[in-house]
Amino acid sequence: MLSILEEINNLKDEEWDYYNRTSEFPNQKINNWNIKEKHKKFIDNFLRLSGKMDINISFENILDNFERNIHTNSVFFLGCLFYKELGFQDKISFIRDDRDEFHFIWFLTSLIHDFGYKIEKNKEKYDGITEDIESFKKYFSINNDLLKESLNSSSENMQKLIADINEYYKKRFNGSIGRDRNGKIDHGIASGLILYNSLVKNRKKMKEQHGDIDEKHNLYWGDELDEFYKISAYSIAVHNIRREDNDLKFSIEENPFLFLFWLTDTIEPTKCFNCCNPQYVLENIIIKFHDNKKGFTIKNKENSELDFTKYKKNIEDLIKFLDINVKTDNIKEFVLSL
Repeated sequence: MLSILEEINNLKDEEWDYYNRTSEFPNQKINNWNIKEKHKKFIDNFLRLSGKMDINISFENILDNFERNIHTNSVFFLGCLFYKELGFQDKISFIRDDRDEFHFIWFLTSLIHDFGYKIEKNKEKYDGITEDIESFKKYFSINNDLLKESLNSSSENMQKLIADINEYYKKRFNGSIGRDRNGKIDHGIASGLILYNSLVKNRKKMKEQHGDIDEKHNLYWGDELDEFYKISAYSIAVHNIRREDNDLKFSIEENPFLFLFWLTDTIEPTKCFNCCNPQYVLENIIIKFHDNKKGFTIKNKENSELDFTKYKKNIEDLIKFLDINVKTDNIKEFVLSL
């Protein structure tokens, strides 16, 4: 059995990277998870290489001081690992011109999903934003409104979550749900709305400059990208709604991308063990994928100093919103079956 870090390091370039890299933007993995500047650079390189640095600007230059970049990068790599090892390749199908767009949608979703966290933490800063979600759109000059867009081929459960976005935003804002009764601007909804607006605005700008294809940088800007943007942005916008005030369960068969995103976001350990160095955390949690590609076992490494008490609670909570079997007979080993 290998540690999570060893499994991540064993991923081949094509198993995590969507782009053909250049010397300016090398595809080096993070070799020291304790250095925050490396995490910032990793996300920055992805945005620059993809021609999407405007995302950072739309989130008020979030990368200058983004406190969740370790968590998001860990979600990114862990998701790529789960996609490879748990049969998601046979269930998730995002195809354009016979090319699987999973890793394209995944980097947008995983790396950006908490960009709105600074907005959530600083509600009082945003004078003029009220419990009416339209005030949020006005403040951030959102002209490409995600909530006015339908999501093709989405499940009934996903449609229910989308329909709940406005009400959930209001309840989080006024503090009627959530741990903070003073209220917050939900970071998932904030991230999803700003991301979609930024992506579409940027794509139209790039298309006007280069046409559908930017030959110099080998980047595509055709209109059909908006459908992929919606998948990412809606997944982010609802990613907290699953935790509060709903009894919906999502299956790997009907909702494979959401299932993967929520599984990864919950399992990801550096946020849970944020009192420890992330390198130590990833080195001291062992993961073993089952041969049938339908589950995995997580163990605390022998002689590890990690206390799995809170982590155990996070993993057990998966059954509240995912159709998954979780066996946690002891505090040091968990077995998950999809």
